[in-house]
Amino acid sequence: MTGFFQVRRWSMRKRNVKYRKRLDVKEAQKEDATMKQTDSQSPEDLAFDDTETLDDTRIETPVPSVAGGIRRFDIQFDNLGLTLPDGVEIMKGVSGTLSAGRLCAVMGPSGAGKTTFVSLLTNKVKRSEGTVRINGNVEELSTYRKLIGFVPQEDIMLRELTVRDILMHSALMRLPVEWSIQRKKGLVLDTIAFLGLEHVMNSVVGDEVERGISGGQRKRVNIGMELVAAPSVLFLDEPTSGLDSATSFEVCKLLHTIAREQSMTIASIIHSPSPPCFEQFDDLLLLGKGGRIVYFGPRAEASAYFASIGFENKQEASPSDFYMDIATGRVPCAFLKAFKPSMLFACWEYKMQGSDPALGLKTRFIVQRKKTMIQRLEKKSPFLALGASIVLAWGQYWSDVSQEMWHTARQVFAQDPIRSTPNLLAVFWLCYKRACSQLYRSRSGFWFDQMVHLLCGIFISVATLDNDYVGLFPQTMCEIAPASLQAGIGCGKPGDALAVSGMFISLGILFAGVTVGGATFGRERVVFWRDVASGMPAVPYFFAKWIADIPRMLIANVMFTCALVLLLPFHSDLASIFLLVQMLYFAAFSLGYFLSSLLEPSAVPLATTGFVLLWAMLFGGVTPDLWKVNREAAFAPFRWIWSISAPRWTIEAWYIKESQARPWRELHEDDLSHDYNRDNYGKALGSVAYIAIGWGLMALIALKLVNRGKQK
Repeated sequence: MTGFFQVRRWSMRKRNVKYRKRLDVKEAQKEDATMKQTDSQSPEDLAFDDTETLDDTRIETPVPSVAGGIRRFDIQFDNLGLTLPDGVEIMKGVSGTLSAGRLCAVMGPSGAGKTTFVSLLTNKVKRSEGTVRINGNVEELSTYRKLIGFVPQEDIMLRELTVRDILMHSALMRLPVEWSIQRKKGLVLDTIAFLGLEHVMNSVVGDEVERGISGGQRKRVNIGMELVAAPSVLFLDEPTSGLDSATSFEVCKLLHTIAREQSMTIASIIHSPSPPCFEQFDDLLLLGKGGRIVYFGPRAEASAYFASIGFENKQEASPSDFYMDIATGRVPCAFLKAFKPSMLFACWEYKMQGSDPALGLKTRFIVQRKKTMIQRLEKKSPFLALGASIVLAWGQYWSDVSQEMWHTARQVFAQDPIRSTPNLLAVFWLCYKRACSQLYRSRSGFWFDQMVHLLCGIFISVATLDNDYVGLFPQTMCEIAPASLQAGIGCGKPGDALAVSGMFISLGILFAGVTVGGATFGRERVVFWRDVASGMPAVPYFFAKWIADIPRMLIANVMFTCALVLLLPFHSDLASIFLLVQMLYFAAFSLGYFLSSLLEPSAVPLATTGFVLLWAMLFGGVTPDLWKVNREAAFAPFRWIWSISAPRWTIEAWYIKESQARPWRELHEDDLSHDYNRDNYGKALGSVAYIAIGWGLMALIALKLVNRGKQK
């Protein structure tokens, strides 16, 4: 492994040099083009050239060219609305257009429905009413999911990878298959240069523990992950949150440039941008509480509109803050003392009808709440209403699942008419390479994980030091022994601690395997949600992670077993112990996958402890004894649980091998203790393998069925 890490470090250094040279060539070509353009300008043009750059220390890089790979989208939406089952309207009557080549700011106070607007527009949440048109045609924006980029508020990415690795993976996963590899790599390098990330492209992103790139650079990488996919539409959620004013301006100017140069339709949810940032936006959608429009139109015309209804910015406050204060009722209306923020909705409706918007100040705006079917049932029978709500919720859930399954199956056998992206095998390979980069990037991190297995092996070796088997002595010897010894171990019964030692071995393996395996998916759940939302199929991703873990399982087996046999009084051959430990590690990792896919990360450690104790001790076949479980009627309804316990079969396989290697007559002629069968060794190993595969498949199902709303 040390040799492997040395070779990997050498190959990565060589690859980094290659990409650095390619980027330097692009930079040289860019500077030559800039110098020629400068030489062709007159002194007067240069004197009045006040074009701002993203960074004063570098020449502004043109937007990456994606000619032939992008489509213009004008998105018209009419009367978007969402009503919850309890009758509360989250959004009502939102209409307008998002135009290609323009940058729109979506603003509003908390509870105004900014995120809901994007979810309804992209069909992530089913609308109660409203229609969406794409370039004049009535259709869902979700049809073009592969052409839509979404930048979340948090910088969701694998922090242990480098900037270039993250962007390259996103490009290879989402760009059309007809593009050549060189073209995709060229787009990634152009995007890196455009975002000003050249000097950190080979640096890891980093997190709170490992220092990496800065917050502003992470935000650019967050945007770059979508840009390298050549989208036609881009939505952003608070792209400037946590950034200083200078960096926020750079991000907004980036978006403005992208919208212009690539004719991209961009809408960004943003909160209190500074005046320079706000000026980068072309349009403004201002929502009020209740999800209704306060203003939607060109940003430059917003000031005149609000002045027409009695709100004039006489103090010359920040425009964005001034509009937000209007929406929340913190600015008095010059036309009406008894002004209420809900009147703004009526003002906008009069504006859309071609009338004087100030008439809305004389209209009492009443929100009419429609009673839903559930509310009508509550008057007749609360229990019937509760049952109906549960049935509706589950019906919607499984309808959503079935639609996704059908869509996935159709993609396997038919080419996507919107954009043909890599097939399942190619996705598997890309995810496998990324998983290997994660696991085997750090030599110290890798060996730290392996120390867990080594220490567990040492602890179990010490705990099983005296767990041996003492068989029955010859009858003639027992006849002349004192009465107190005739009823003891050797004469009255054998000293059998083999099953107990097997239980301890199972405990150690499960604790180590489940703990390490639980981190495989648990540490990157949010990354998985983002990748799936952008079109990545879950099945190849899951199996890529699973197979990438196999070397870790093999080395963990070596570490645990070598420590275990130091003091363990074993008699069977070492190869059998290695095989047995490996099979249980396979099951332990799969169990860790399941827990981390099903539960929140904070709940996994406690659940791990409970699951390990449950399967290794209660359902391990030692306490209670398997003989008792198979014969007493009280256990009859639950016997099947022991049959799906990997430790129960591991302990039997351990017992069979150890009994075969010992010379005691009763181990070879009589029935084995604990209701074990000496012919069951192959069945026991096979059962452990089947159980491991079963836990793995359940983990895959949990990965897809839990947190579905976050995978859209």
